[in-house]
Amino acid sequence: MGIRAFAGALVPVMLVSIARASSPPAGAPAPVPAPVQPGGGSASEKNVAFVQHLFQDVLGRAADPSAITTYGGALTRGVMTRQQVAQAVLGSQENANLVITGLYNRLLHHPPDQAALTYFVTILQNGGTAEQVEAQILASPEYYARQ
Repeated sequence: MGIRAFAGALVPVMLVSIARASSPPAGAPAPVPAPVQPGGGSASEKNVAFVQHLFQDVLGRAADPSAITTYGGALTRGVMTRQQVAQAVLGSQENANLVITGLYNRLLHHPPDQAALTYFVTILQNGGTAEQVEAQILASPEYYARQ
């Protein structure tokens, strides 16, 4: 595997790890709410654009109207920071499904069956890491049989 493919494979792993970070270290400044930037659009418009870009970059799809209303509104009202919104999307079941499917496709060359997907998504959503899931896949009889 080339370095670019390896680095590309690590991005979902890194994103899940980032999503698991629950708060800044002791003594670190609190996250700053989304500020109103001078010029070009209202805070609400900028927050909607942020949510749209976040969904496209993390989930590979456009943000649905419900997500725009929920997250864009929370940003505009100051109820959530951009970091909190990003963590919510990164920690979502949809993102976990993408991470697990990506690992399966990369390592086993096929998508996971429903039982495996459910099992590994549950691990991620209960604090497990993508690295732990990857290690389980690499230690599986199926991966071993491919050698």
